[in-house]
Amino acid sequence: MKSVDQITAFYVEALVEGKGDFSARAKSLGQEFYHSIQKGLLYWLAAIIASALLLDSSNAILVTILLSAIVIGWYLRKDYLQLKQAFNTECYSAILPKVVQFADDSLQYEANQGITRHVFQDSKLVPGAFVRYQGQDYITGQWEGVHFEMSDVYAAVERKGIFHFLQTAFHGVCVIIDNDKSFPGHLVIRPKPTFMDEEDRQEYEAFYKPFNNINVGYAAFDRYFEVYSDCTEDVHQLLSSRMIMQMMSLRAKYGDNVYLVFNSNKIVIGINGLHVFDRSKNVYFDSFYSDDVVVWYTELMRACSLIYDVRLAIKS
Repeated sequence: MKSVDQITAFYVEALVEGKGDFSARAKSLGQEFYHSIQKGLLYWLAAIIASALLLDSSNAILVTILLSAIVIGWYLRKDYLQLKQAFNTECYSAILPKVVQFADDSLQYEANQGITRHVFQDSKLVPGAFVRYQGQDYITGQWEGVHFEMSDVYAAVERKGIFHFLQTAFHGVCVIIDNDKSFPGHLVIRPKPTFMDEEDRQEYEAFYKPFNNINVGYAAFDRYFEVYSDCTEDVHQLLSSRMIMQMMSLRAKYGDNVYLVFNSNKIVIGINGLHVFDRSKNVYFDSFYSDDVVVWYTELMRACSLIYDVRLAIKS
């Protein structure tokens, strides 16, 4: 962890940088949008004049003016959102790698890569054949002497009913770390599910049918978590009281969003709803996000702390 002085210095540097190139770029995009508004008003004025010259009915003229205003407003809104997204993307690509390097200069960062679909699916973290999958903000390296890879993961399955729709199966951070001791099988610890309907329940049960559903014998743990494994005899040795208490601690911190998988010499950690970097933040044209830089660093530290927490729990 960085000291308070180091974080403050990084904050100031981000603030200074933001008020330089990024502010200039923001003003440029703001001017571009202002010109779009001017063009939109000219088109609307042309529509008003044309409707007054070509139409006889006052109602028809009014409808034409209103419809042209709606169409032009829609195009202006679309243009604004595109410009804002372009600016956000530029800021992300400039700042997020620096946040990662600030955390540890040995870490490698790729914004548009992620933990691959087959690795995530093979972990059995969540059930389903994903029809949509995306990984981003991929970070790899060593943390506290442990090799790891992590990224944001979005996985969705298709639900069938009167209308087909996508149901989010997982959207959060996934961390994969090396384990000193190899687990001779596959162990999944996950929160108890809530089902949308009977079909959803049947698909869930079919997915985990090859595994044994294990009752750990710790009432508070069994109330919130389900445990599946194809190697029952080694589960209780791995799920020590220390590990159980750590899982309960993670649940207290993240709610019913904590997933843990042991598979051979890999440990997969999933926190649904936690992100390496929250990309939903909007960077407005008239301000810079130095506060958000510190938030992004904090989120990264929370994700990295999972490595320490889990490693500490298995060293019993």
